[in-house]
Amino acid sequence: MITLVVIFNLLITLVNLFLAWRIWQLLRWLANLADTLTKVERSTHLVLCTAPSVILKTGRGAGHLKGYYRRAYVQLQRGKQVLTLFNLGMKMVRE
Repeated sequence: MITLVVIFNLLITLVNLFLAWRIWQLLRWLANLADTLTKVERSTHLVLCTAPSVILKTGRGAGHLKGYYRRAYVQLQRGKQVLTLFNLGMKMVRE
């Protein structure tokens, strides 16, 4: 009977030892994951901390570009009107 109790206690001890080893491995894996995520966070922070100013600059640049295209379109329309009047004048002169 004592032999059976000792064997049963050894089995319980081995199972607990295995569980402790697996938990220790899980803790190491979680620590490595935390380190990796910290490195990723630092890297993305360096990139993204300048994002608001870049976005504002780009927005301003796009606004300037829209104004430039608007003015160019008006000039193009005026150029077309001038050429139309010139062609009309040339037709009148020929006739």
